[in-house]
Amino acid sequence: MDAEGVEYMLLSLTSPGCQGIPDQKLAEKSATEFNDWLAAEVTKNSTRFGGLAALSMHDPSQAAAELERTVTELNFFGGLVNDFQTMGDGSGKQYYDTPFYDPFWKKVQELDVPIYFHSRYPPAKDLEGHDPKYGGRRHLLGAGVQFHLDLSFHIYSMCSSAVFDRFPRLKIVVGHLGEK
Repeated sequence: MDAEGVEYMLLSLTSPGCQGIPDQKLAEKSATEFNDWLAAEVTKNSTRFGGLAALSMHDPSQAAAELERTVTELNFFGGLVNDFQTMGDGSGKQYYDTPFYDPFWKKVQELDVPIYFHSRYPPAKDLEGHDPKYGGRRHLLGAGVQFHLDLSFHIYSMCSSAVFDRFPRLKIVVGHLGEK
């Protein structure tokens, strides 16, 4: 950090994180355990490091409660979600642009913290089978192309589904859309 002039760094659990865990109970437990571990690590040098909460997005009320705990008790700066939540048998995807997630977005707005939308690789079912999403173009996967394309659809859906009308003070940070 010193060699590159970085004064402060926010640490988080990245892709796929809790969004890659289809089992709700395991995802929630993993988020809590990771957040507690990260808070302990950050306290070792809190003048240089801070945290963004890992969140299971299976249940918006539980995610809201975990975000509140990490912000008010662990002094985190907000949360990070890795695009969509994997559901069911691992083949389902849950996006956060529906009224189902309003309890979560209400809490985010109340806490006045950002949520970082981080990209992730597509699930295996999108890369296999008869007509895979990216066909034989695996070189497009990742930060070069796929991250910003896939995540941009989620951001567009957040904008067009009135989430920001219902919660006008939301702060969303979007990764891999020009940050490279």
